[in-house]
Amino acid sequence: MVDALAGGGCDRLQGASWAWSRGGSTLAGENAGRSDNALYPLRIIGLNQDEKTSGGMAGLTFMFKESPGTRQYNSADNANIGHTQNDISKFLDPGGDLCSTVKNAAVAVLKRIDNGTTDYGPRINAKAFLLSPRELNRNNSESGMGVGVNGDELYLFLDKNGIVDSKEALKEWGLAKQYWLRGFISASGQPNGFLVGLCDSQGNAYYGQSYMTANQGYLPAFCL
Repeated sequence: MVDALAGGGCDRLQGASWAWSRGGSTLAGENAGRSDNALYPLRIIGLNQDEKTSGGMAGLTFMFKESPGTRQYNSADNANIGHTQNDISKFLDPGGDLCSTVKNAAVAVLKRIDNGTTDYGPRINAKAFLLSPRELNRNNSESGMGVGVNGDELYLFLDKNGIVDSKEALKEWGLAKQYWLRGFISASGQPNGFLVGLCDSQGNAYYGQSYMTANQGYLPAFCL
């Protein structure tokens, strides 16, 4: 599939659409009324930046440019759940609702668990995943929490003009609401004692959502 897309160059890759099969989330806004097996536009965000579970680096990382709907990060506001035990991670790690042909072709990769420090412990094994604020912000990637072999890179976000700033790319998508990002940190003074990663309508990526039960958009990523 990658060969078929790559044959047409970067512009064709940017315009590629892939199916999200079951429509298993609440559809809203522009996504209202979409049927099962809906196609969603993708953007290439990484080149050789995600480590495969089997070893080596995945060639390409794709990210949805539209949310397949909205989901809760978790069904309860629980600061004690593990970083892999929240509902959205349990849904996405095996591949989420990627259609079977895409899910079978997707490469499982290792993603860093963000607990607010550089001591992130073991990495999760995921076929589909959310990005982390630390994979989008320069100061965090420099502490080893980004992508790449040493965790010191940011995702590239490619378009027909080359590499673009992730904030501008996210803002360019015209996100009208907040979108979930991967990871949450302890935060004293917050209603539930934590802040979950999010991306706002201006393309800012940070830890700022204090309710895991909020229904927000999400932009799945996967590797080939």
